[in-house]
Amino acid sequence: MKSSFFTISINDLKVSLRDLAGILQILAFVMLMPLFTTFFYSQTHTFEVRLLELLSFIIPSLLLYLMYLLFKRISITETSKTKHIMVTFALTWLVIAFVGAIPFAVRGVFSNPLNCFFESMSGWTTTGFSMIEDIDGTAKDILFYRSLMQGVGGLGVISLGLMVLLQGGSIGVGYSDVGVQRIKPGIKQTITEAWKIYGLYILAGAVFLNIAGMGGFDAINFSMTAVATGGFTTHSNAGFTGNFWIEAVLMTLMFLGMTSFIIHYRIFSGDKRVFNVTEFRYALLLIVASVLIISLALMGRDVPGVDTSSSFDVLRKTSFFVISGMSTCGFNTVDYSVWPDFAKTFMVALMYIGGMSSSTAGGIRVVRFVIILKAIHYSLKKLVLPKSSVVVVKLDGRTLQEDIMTVVGYSAVYLFVAISLSLVLMLLGYNAIDSILTIMSSMGNDGLGVISGVSWYNMHPVGKTTIITAMWFGRIEIYAGLLILRSMLDKAKLI
Repeated sequence: MKSSFFTISINDLKVSLRDLAGILQILAFVMLMPLFTTFFYSQTHTFEVRLLELLSFIIPSLLLYLMYLLFKRISITETSKTKHIMVTFALTWLVIAFVGAIPFAVRGVFSNPLNCFFESMSGWTTTGFSMIEDIDGTAKDILFYRSLMQGVGGLGVISLGLMVLLQGGSIGVGYSDVGVQRIKPGIKQTITEAWKIYGLYILAGAVFLNIAGMGGFDAINFSMTAVATGGFTTHSNAGFTGNFWIEAVLMTLMFLGMTSFIIHYRIFSGDKRVFNVTEFRYALLLIVASVLIISLALMGRDVPGVDTSSSFDVLRKTSFFVISGMSTCGFNTVDYSVWPDFAKTFMVALMYIGGMSSSTAGGIRVVRFVIILKAIHYSLKKLVLPKSSVVVVKLDGRTLQEDIMTVVGYSAVYLFVAISLSLVLMLLGYNAIDSILTIMSSMGNDGLGVISGVSWYNMHPVGKTTIITAMWFGRIEIYAGLLILRSMLDKAKLI
């Protein structure tokens, strides 16, 4: 007998759509925010073109609001369960990615609808991959919209949804993502605090970037996408190459974005014992160790964009590379596609791990990596100790026996999906390293790409669709997407 958890019934879909309604209402307002930049930066003088600029954001806003009005009429009293919330998460990114593609289509940024959807999915999932060839020639309100997508996506489409879901009472579920470790009574207040902290970081980041030499518009956009670990830029050449202080500010913002909000909350609450958190210590250790290992591998070699005879330049470029990759932001100061295969392969591992839990970063999260290490240590102990010995695995004082299989299972599924999608790119003619790194970057919502030029912009539609799928799977932490796929196959009698 099949578990009802794996079957999405009509009633299950109704519950999810009912919960989705509140999220769409908020997103309808968000879609109007770029209009401020349209009015401020537009150089259009004709009524027809100005109207088109305004409609590019008004149309998707109206569409989202109409969907909100439709879904809120769904009459069902069933309480949301884990399955419903997972489906709501998955649908949120699908809906907003489809609707969010409208501005790109209306403004003629792309002639290919698939590219519009690609750009939208990349933005809302905070991945950072882009199909825009001439970013410098793109209208400023579109550039701001791209940053806003990542800002809202990173700051919490999920947290916004949880605030709506929790208005009717407590929902107990172990699913976690942006700004949330456990859904529990009081999480609404926690999310609100997270948004305050995010806003403070973005404002401070914009100020410091401006002081460091970045223009006001660019500073706001870069600060937003750095804290959200998104990676969209306002210039084709990143706009900050060669400025050490700008790089330093961005590295700080990316690190803040990849750090658990539980740690931010502790600090702002006066608790400075952040080094007592195992995940935080491991994250710092991984960053420092990775910078040293990759730097040693680059020293003395011919690496484009890096003065390998200078220890300072190597450490500087490598530090940015590691923090950008592990935070899943994806900013770059040099062309990493021409770096040695060792550095690129090492980055695959870092993107697989990703940032800390309850942060905007992607990947399997550092805490899962720590649990995997503890599971390995546990297995080795069981091999050498007498069978009667009781081995307890703990993390920060909490017993992990029941969590180990869940984490190992999730990590294995993550790798399986990544390898499967990488094989599709390999079939299209891309080499193994570039294919795996691109898919891992997509699933980790990283956007740190190694495929560039014609090979990227003229990619086969199958390749673009594969990357879109990887971005979606990574943002919803895989299981939600697999749940929908499993249910669809079940309905089709294929399993």
